[in-house]
Amino acid sequence: MTWLEVSVVADLAAVEAISALFEEYGEGGVAIDQPFFTDPEGEHFGIDSHRPAVIKTYLPDTGEGQARLTWIREGLWHLSAFDLAPIGDLRVRGVAEEDWANAWKEHYHPLRVGRLLIKPSWRPVTPDPGVVVVEIDPGMAFGTGIHQTTRMCLAALERLLEPGSIVIDQGTGSGILALAAAKLGAARVLARDIAEVAVEATIANAALNGLSDRVEVRRVHLGDSPHDQVFLTANQPPAGLILANIVANVLINLGGALAAAAKPNATMIASGIIRERASEVEAALAAVGFSITERLAEDEWVTLVARRRASRRPDSL
Repeated sequence: MTWLEVSVVADLAAVEAISALFEEYGEGGVAIDQPFFTDPEGEHFGIDSHRPAVIKTYLPDTGEGQARLTWIREGLWHLSAFDLAPIGDLRVRGVAEEDWANAWKEHYHPLRVGRLLIKPSWRPVTPDPGVVVVEIDPGMAFGTGIHQTTRMCLAALERLLEPGSIVIDQGTGSGILALAAAKLGAARVLARDIAEVAVEATIANAALNGLSDRVEVRRVHLGDSPHDQVFLTANQPPAGLILANIVANVLINLGGALAAAAKPNATMIASGIIRERASEVEAALAAVGFSITERLAEDEWVTLVARRRASRRPDSL
């Protein structure tokens, strides 16, 4: 199958808005390539906030994909009209699926986060004793552990997961957080995503890790109500932990439904939030029954850890 790689160069202030647009119409998620700097010895690096980022997503090269491309063009035009921040021209190129899926593999190496070792399925590793290994082959879905938001979520997940918990992973991508939760002792993980390729990747990665019996993967749809995007199974048990590494707009939209799906005193790890929108997300989560307990940050990205208040039920979904 041929895919369309859709990319745009933009100032960091526009990344959140463009990511939300690409998340809505793209397939498999959004990739953000950010410029970084190193010290002279190359030992330390960080994000260069003074240079633009490249935001990418993918579309199937079909009639539906071309229609989505038109909607993306229109959305970018509106963002440019608001003069949010400098936004470059949209770039589109055809990519064969097998080429896209394999070209980057030589650059993807095992990543250690606390006790977790995120390992590409094609790289042999002999782990140290006590290390929890999660094998990942993202395919066309995003989520390798390299991005700052994913690393922060993995570190918080390792600290905060209570073995035996029910976990919801909203916007699962490759399934990396869902699988890590299951490996760390979750009794059951309910993984959801709007992209078919993400659902397929998570199902395959769950099988790769021997977790198909504990990781339940479902596709959700943008047109569904927030309630229907979260409550996908009959008699769904309340979650003790919610993972949501998505974007600010989606977190705000789904906040009430996620709160309703969480048991009293449940933990939520919310990420994919650009610094400028963190306070907005905090306020939205507080309004539906969450208390913010931690605010983690790396470069311009923020991860919020929140506790579901036991004394207050959200007024609505």
